[in-house]
Amino acid sequence: MSKKVRKRVTKEQVKSNAEKGGRGGNDWFKLPDGVGRWTPEKAGRFSIDVLPYEVSSKHHPDDVEKECLWYKLPFQVHHGVGASNASLVCPQSVGKPCPECEERDRLYKEDSDSNEDILRTLKPQKFVAYNIVSQEDKDRVDLLILSRGKLASPLEDELKDPDNEEHLAFFDVNDSGRTLRVRFTEESFEGKKFLKATKIDFRARDEMDEDAVLSKTVVLEDALIVPDYDDFKKIFFQEDDEEPVMDELPASKDEDEDEEEEKPKSKTKDEDEDEDEDEKPKAKGKPKDEDEEEDEDEKPKAKSKPKDEDEEEEEDEDEKPKAKSKPKDEDEEEDEAKGKPKDEDEEEDEDEKPKAKGKKCKACDGSGKSSKGKRCTPCDGSGRIKSKPKDDEDEEEEEKPKAKKGSKDKSDSPECPHDGGKFGEVDQHDECDDCPHWTACEEASG
Repeated sequence: MSKKVRKRVTKEQVKSNAEKGGRGGNDWFKLPDGVGRWTPEKAGRFSIDVLPYEVSSKHHPDDVEKECLWYKLPFQVHHGVGASNASLVCPQSVGKPCPECEERDRLYKEDSDSNEDILRTLKPQKFVAYNIVSQEDKDRVDLLILSRGKLASPLEDELKDPDNEEHLAFFDVNDSGRTLRVRFTEESFEGKKFLKATKIDFRARDEMDEDAVLSKTVVLEDALIVPDYDDFKKIFFQEDDEEPVMDELPASKDEDEDEEEEKPKSKTKDEDEDEDEDEKPKAKGKPKDEDEEEDEDEKPKAKSKPKDEDEEEEEDEDEKPKAKSKPKDEDEEEDEAKGKPKDEDEEEDEDEKPKAKGKKCKACDGSGKSSKGKRCTPCDGSGRIKSKPKDDEDEEEEEKPKAKKGSKDKSDSPECPHDGGKFGEVDQHDECDDCPHWTACEEASG
């Protein structure tokens, strides 16, 4: 009886796979009788003999040809699925659609920023499974299943090293096979401790009986338990046969229309404004299709009452009687021409009223406060010096004797209350801010 000749991958294929990094996964396998599970339980050095198996899939995650000898199977697992927090193999590991990955894609397209936390929980974790010689019984085979970063990544780093090119077929049963001498070190992430391979050496090992080995090793892709799409969907969305949970999430268009019909047809201006404000944030949180439906429903309302035009007309009517009782200055006319809202015009009118009377106070520079932060005495805190009526000014001019050009009569001027101060020396002393004669002193200063 002739010995069966089996296919083997080339060193280039092993190196290429290590450079690509493979694709991910944990455990969930239907194990044959006699095959167990092993993982290191504490930090230390371990001798691990990885064994080959014969690939059965035409679509292996590592792009290895069917019936070729290979040493690992990367796959992915979703944790915390459904109310039972199940951990299920992601169907995409074997090229099939996954309900949870589809939901994750939908949320990402909807709003990746606001959905960042839930996107992280829906992301599958990467694992890698190996056939190895049992640590307890050299005649048995165990499965070693670790998350990708704990062993697969460090091993691929070693295989990419040019100095380790002769060890690329480390998993083979012939003279190219090598024992992995692995040092596992305890590390932690977010308070959780785990073991990670931090050093890997390749040691020579004896040749093995190929048929005997392959009769024991597990065809990993055949043993992988991949849930059916519908079964996964029911667990993920917590569906039951009578009333799926997904149907309860969005409000239907008919329900929205019923709510609209219950509202009174005639609405005041204030009610319309309140309703518009309430509807704005709702539109942001709803899916796109519902937004479009609501926009179509609201368009006739906008046509039946042009809100902005009505408001402008009402504002114009309110402003007309004001024009009769009080002449408008140029600033007010310019504001109205620009279409400023009514409230802003009224506020500016109030601010401009004191400015329109008298000239700006020189003592406080129009601020209404003295240099010490107190109320300015000359302008009485208004920032303006009230001009005297024309009749009074005429009387004063008639009473005043004509002075010579270039000189000012200060005979009737009050005495400066400041010790050593002179009338006409305005703003020369701290007391000037509160002086009751500041106005006359300022006028006398020329």
